[in-house]
Amino acid sequence: MTTTQPPLVVAVGAINWDVTLFVESLPSPGQEVTVSEVARVPGGTAANVAVAAARLLSPDVAVFVGALGDDAIADRQRDILRAEGVSTDGIVTIPETESGQAFILVDTNSQNVIASALGANAQLTPDHIRQPAARVMLSRARACAITDPPLSVIEEILYITTATYCRVSWDPGVLVTGDKSIVLPMARRMDTLLLNEEETATLFEQDAPRQIAVRLLADGWRNRVILKKGGQGATVIDLANSQLIEVPPLPLNELGMIPVNSVGAGDAFHGALAALEAEGREFTDALLGATAAAGINVSRPGTRDAPTSDELAQVLAAWREMGGAVSTSPL
Repeated sequence: MTTTQPPLVVAVGAINWDVTLFVESLPSPGQEVTVSEVARVPGGTAANVAVAAARLLSPDVAVFVGALGDDAIADRQRDILRAEGVSTDGIVTIPETESGQAFILVDTNSQNVIASALGANAQLTPDHIRQPAARVMLSRARACAITDPPLSVIEEILYITTATYCRVSWDPGVLVTGDKSIVLPMARRMDTLLLNEEETATLFEQDAPRQIAVRLLADGWRNRVILKKGGQGATVIDLANSQLIEVPPLPLNELGMIPVNSVGAGDAFHGALAALEAEGREFTDALLGATAAAGINVSRPGTRDAPTSDELAQVLAAWREMGGAVSTSPL
């Protein structure tokens, strides 16, 4: 490593170049729609998470671990991450391969569909994670935020962090559609699992939090499962403490903010949660801060538009004055 202080947050997974197309409504099969605006910006779930964490922390204590190709996109991506204060020591270069790209359609209601060209992202391997630099980062980190690297990479991360103080969170996204005999045991080993509504239904074949809790407790799960509900906030199934935690959404309108683009909000949530927990915040405080970070991201046009620590503190203070708080109940 070239940094002089240990990492607080390591984000592992995809880094993409996003081409976002803004349309009035999402097309149905065979339908052509007119694009009103095109935005070309850096993205990728784990890179977004790393930036969201870095904006709340000191420079170079948030690290991105992932793969880029040997193209011009790769050079630009590294420069952008460094400018954000993200350490790029964990990036590997895959020869003769394009860097990842994503093509996103966003309608006027902030709904979106995404098509990804994985490129180098798909070629990150356990051998890359076993390299001394990556092992040192993971063994010293206080939080590891995983998104969508290959499952074999996630298994290696769990092996390395087993005997450490690193809290591991996983937002699997499309990986929940994989072999459940592999995905479910892996999810059970995470400190925190993050799922949206569709992913929850896919993985657990139901979406009622209390029913899910009964099943998971019976199967021996003792971690936290965060059910992200977009504009309705989030529900946390805290299996270790037998609690259900309800998190309200950030009241954008009341705070004078307007929803613009929901793409990247989940990454802002994940990065902020990892950063705030790594700093030693209580989980419920970190949870409220992560929700505020996601709401701020939604109020801005970019995919990677998470707040700085000062911006988050200002919005959180205003929200708390309005009564913003989580609520808990026993399972």
